[in-house]
Amino acid sequence: MKERLWKSSLQALSIVVGIAVMPVFSDDKFDKLVDSKNYSEALSYADANIPAAGRDAKTWARLGRANEGQGLVEKALACYMFATRLDPKNFEATLGMARVYNKLNQPENAAVSAKKAAN
Repeated sequence: MKERLWKSSLQALSIVVGIAVMPVFSDDKFDKLVDSKNYSEALSYADANIPAAGRDAKTWARLGRANEGQGLVEKALACYMFATRLDPKNFEATLGMARVYNKLNQPENAAVSAKKAAN
């Protein structure tokens, strides 16, 4: 019993350490692809080169922008929401949420997001 508890504790510790030392990504090439509005290539690049577990709020917001640019508004909203969970004051994400909520004909949610972006 003690051995099994010890083994489980070591496994949990190794997972925590792995997450703690995992790099946080914001990738220059990805940023350039999004900035140049090459959204399809940006999404492909991110899927191939930026692990989801290591993405920071900026990267999630940029993924939201790329998905929004491709017309994938629900996916964009999910990316923006994930970005705001990591960084509640991320301007790009909260403003993106407001745009997407408007596209989804949800003006109340759009107003809430726009107000958060303005603050």
